[in-house]
Amino acid sequence: MKLTIGVLGLCALAAPAIAEERLIFGTAIPPTHMISVQLHTPLMECISSATGGEVQFDFLPSAQLVKHDTAVEGIASGVVDVTYLNLGTVAGDLPLHGVTALPGTAGTPTQSLAGYRSARAAVPELEAELTGKGMRALIYNPFPPHQFLSRTTPIATVADVAGKKIRIAGGAFNAFMTQIGGVPIEMPAGDIYLSLQQGVLDAVALPISSIMSYNLNEVIRSASSNANLGQGAGLVVISTAAWDALDDTARTAFTTCSLEAEDRIAAALETEVETTLAILVEQGIEVFELAPEDLAALHDAMDDAAIEYVERIAARNPAAQKVYDALVAGLQ
Repeated sequence: MKLTIGVLGLCALAAPAIAEERLIFGTAIPPTHMISVQLHTPLMECISSATGGEVQFDFLPSAQLVKHDTAVEGIASGVVDVTYLNLGTVAGDLPLHGVTALPGTAGTPTQSLAGYRSARAAVPELEAELTGKGMRALIYNPFPPHQFLSRTTPIATVADVAGKKIRIAGGAFNAFMTQIGGVPIEMPAGDIYLSLQQGVLDAVALPISSIMSYNLNEVIRSASSNANLGQGAGLVVISTAAWDALDDTARTAFTTCSLEAEDRIAAALETEVETTLAILVEQGIEVFELAPEDLAALHDAMDDAAIEYVERIAARNPAAQKVYDALVAGLQ
């Protein structure tokens, strides 16, 4: 027995000590969603590989720990170390980041990513807003512009919006959907399918790239391709406490892997739009473009709502106008 203990003791002394850091990554997004598949999982794998396995993640998707509307609280309370924020849902906590959803601030995902990076460099209040909530940005994930996805006939004019019950992502979307005469309804993305199927909703405002993730091609009959109803975006964040506990090697890994992931998911989303539009046409779903005059009327109404939203947020934080201007300039 003494010999066994001695041998084991020598082995223990000879083995290199690995100070493994385990971080809890909690998100409301299901593991089969393209954001989990093409962003969250590759990011965790990249960081673990770059740190030689010294940073590991306990990944808890599908709202096991936090929902979209409790993600900020989850970071603040220490329930999660890393999470994915749906910026439309958390606009009340992060009003400056809510500005990113406004019409006129969005282009393709690649363009919107460049715009956010430019705005973040030009407007330090964006970073300060996150710091004030005990978090640090890792990845900005802009989606393609939202479109009208209808269970019946196309929504091709401002008049067609009137009285329609339309699911929106919250935040700024509420303001401009009301401005154009719609009845905005906030609900979790997982409830959209059944709500369209049962007629609880007439339509949804979502990017084309989200259709297949929620099987909405089974319950919609028409989809716009050029409406640009504003933009949904997500933000992968790490708590300040977790970041401060990382060594320099781990921080470098997080930074490098996050930048790679930002570019990769933006490109993937653009490809997803093209692929999905082709599938919709094959399945007999009407894909249409709003006529120039209807598009102009729609955007005029939404621009009015955007200005009103920025003015309201600016009353709480004067930087709102700077963020809006920087995002728009970044698209030029």
